[in-house]
Amino acid sequence: MFYRRESFKQFLQRYPILSLIIASNVVIFLFMGLVYRIWGSTPLVIKGGILPNEFINGEYWRYVTYAFLHDGLTHLVMNMFFLIIIAPPLEVMIGKLRMFCLFLFTILSTSFIVSMGSQAGVGASGFTYGILGLYIYIVVFHKGFLDVNSKKIVLIWTVIGWISTLIIPGISILGHFGGFIGGFIFGFLAIGRNSLKQWSSS
Repeated sequence: MFYRRESFKQFLQRYPILSLIIASNVVIFLFMGLVYRIWGSTPLVIKGGILPNEFINGEYWRYVTYAFLHDGLTHLVMNMFFLIIIAPPLEVMIGKLRMFCLFLFTILSTSFIVSMGSQAGVGASGFTYGILGLYIYIVVFHKGFLDVNSKKIVLIWTVIGWISTLIIPGISILGHFGGFIGGFIFGFLAIGRNSLKQWSSS
């Protein structure tokens, strides 16, 4: 389920919402770098990053724009690589509309939690952890839906993700938690008993 066999064209056709999200992040990264000459995290945060509540000053668009900004090529590649590997099956299982709603819901849940703390930030990792959160919801509340190997991969990715979050300096723990819990809650709100479509590689 998590082994990508599609050609580039097939990927775009099968996962249009995910493709749009990835393309938007890449284009904005290049735009900020080539046009504004902004590659570092501090200028990016100033331009459109999420800030603690006391510094928002009515700029509520930051609750969304932060998710399209990345403080360096490594940051961008890691987030987009994760999305390419683990997100495609989810778009098939929950459908395009729910995938788009999951993106909005998790980036807002992430920014809401981050704004409650003291650390500013940028990046789409809240959405990536939202995907993990929704997978965990499916594993827990739709026990027979995923095959055993897929469940193991989801659990391994989740464990690795949280270990990395806790031990690597500079990572926003609140941001990852906000996305993860957002994805889990989204499952309760939007995923009914018969609303999941079985994954197929064909």
